[in-house]
Amino acid sequence: MSNVPSADQVPKMDAWTAMGTRRSIRWYEPNKEVERWKIQTMLEAARQAPTAGNYNGQRAIVVYRDEDPEIWEFISDWSQITTQMAPVLVFWMYDMANYDTMGQSIHDLLRTGGLDKAHGWEYDRVSRLFPLPAMLPDAIMHRLAAIDLGNAIQNALIAASALGLGTCLNGASGGARRNVKAKFELPDTYTFCWLMTLGYPAESIDGGGRRPRPPFETMYFEKKVGNPFTRD
Repeated sequence: MSNVPSADQVPKMDAWTAMGTRRSIRWYEPNKEVERWKIQTMLEAARQAPTAGNYNGQRAIVVYRDEDPEIWEFISDWSQITTQMAPVLVFWMYDMANYDTMGQSIHDLLRTGGLDKAHGWEYDRVSRLFPLPAMLPDAIMHRLAAIDLGNAIQNALIAASALGLGTCLNGASGGARRNVKAKFELPDTYTFCWLMTLGYPAESIDGGGRRPRPPFETMYFEKKVGNPFTRD
């Protein structure tokens, strides 16, 4: 990878600032290239996200607008202006096939001391529990995989914010989902979830401020629902 700066050359931004300044960006500098090392940094952050039982099923496909003109043939259901301006598109999905090897991953952690008997981890117990699809319904498995993918995407969003990039997550209709599957030749075990636009913002993060959120005390409680976790 060329033109990669050393660690001390990359401007530092703490996690609180990166989270606080993150915005869903819908106006991009269409001709300003996003450095490949920054995209890799986002994916590295996503790879480090917590994953239940070391599932590690998160997947992403990075597409460059100018290199793939046919991309517009199957994203017509999304916001046209935003997707046409963003120089990079990231398609996020998860792979259910990873559940088939999840037990082996747990066994590896047992052998290397990453998990211990004091917390209830024993080889025979793990052998009975995995693979999880043998004991849990598909709906639960998809829910767990989607949560893991959300963890990974959130890490990527924060990393992008820290690197001065803008992002926005976009959902998809049924037609667009089918087109994604055909376009990228996704295996049947893959479930596509989100399209992320990525690029340098052409709008100020201070221009419109952060979109409204419900009052803190209506979202978070202490001891029981309805008893607000009071802010200091």
